[in-house]
Amino acid sequence: MTLKEIIDVSCGRDDMGRPNAVLEVLQYDQIPSSDNEPGITQLNTYVKPELDLSVYANNDKYYLKADIIFTSPYELELSSFWNVICDFNKRMTQAIVEEKDIPTISIIAMPTEFMNDVPVFFEMSLPIFTVLSSQDTGKMPNIISLLFDIDTCFIHENEDINIKEIHDEVNKEYEYLREKERREDERSESNNTDNSMGESQIMSDRNIDDNQVIRVGRNGISTDNSRRVIGRNND
Repeated sequence: MTLKEIIDVSCGRDDMGRPNAVLEVLQYDQIPSSDNEPGITQLNTYVKPELDLSVYANNDKYYLKADIIFTSPYELELSSFWNVICDFNKRMTQAIVEEKDIPTISIIAMPTEFMNDVPVFFEMSLPIFTVLSSQDTGKMPNIISLLFDIDTCFIHENEDINIKEIHDEVNKEYEYLREKERREDERSESNNTDNSMGESQIMSDRNIDDNQVIRVGRNGISTDNSRRVIGRNND
């Protein structure tokens, strides 16, 4: 599989709005070598962000830019992902200062298209630049951007990994997210019903002067003398 092909199957979202790739972030205690197998110190799985990959050239040197795009700046997966990156940068700086073994980190994109077929995944190691940014100017950041040397990016095919275990983990996470959204929708509907009953009671109990102007809307009830908000903004 070529780099262009792995980009095509890993980036964006499918017809149901789900990311085309699941992301794994692995931290190792040192750079892998043929003589010494590194130990994994941390493994995190992310199923919500969208991946966007771009290749750049500069004086015969090629770089890969990975944008990890979240739908909201307040997503827990965003803060978790960024904390992992910050922790790695701190460990890397400390290792250089103390002349210890250099740690490493890999972001692995696993295209969902191949999860039930031939194992294929794309590994991006040792980012040389990391930054938070936003899709909208002046808004809170919702994108984690990482820049890699193309020489530290690898396509793995037909390797011995437990695809079924990863696939089951992804499905379990999707089910959890769907159940969470269902509970939030039910809670929101319940609050709206309670608020509607409250507004009706207020209208029946209030003695309305002919000269008093009363407005009823989504944000509640307001008059020329006072304002009381009843609705979603008061949750």
